[in-house]
Amino acid sequence: MKSISILAFTVFVLISSAVSAQFKTPDWVSKAGARKFSFKQKKYLVNQYGALNDGKTLSTKAIQKAIDDCAAKGEVRFLFNRASI
Repeated sequence: MKSISILAFTVFVLISSAVSAQFKTPDWVSKAGARKFSFKQKKYLVNQYGALNDGKTLSTKAIQKAIDDCAAKGEVRFLFNRASI
């Protein structure tokens, strides 16, 4: 039983080293992942574009307008006013 365990372990080590020796990390791996973003100070409040939180009014166009203005100026930060949520 001991010789089978040693043989199995040896085969495992040989296969593992053969597989890891053939693996080359692709070039795109170093380019992927999280990046640091700097946010500008301007906040785009969706409520200033006419979005309401009354449970009745459809605010899709106001929200889209805020997103479009934010994106057109290279910003990535738009918010809903807490007082209206």
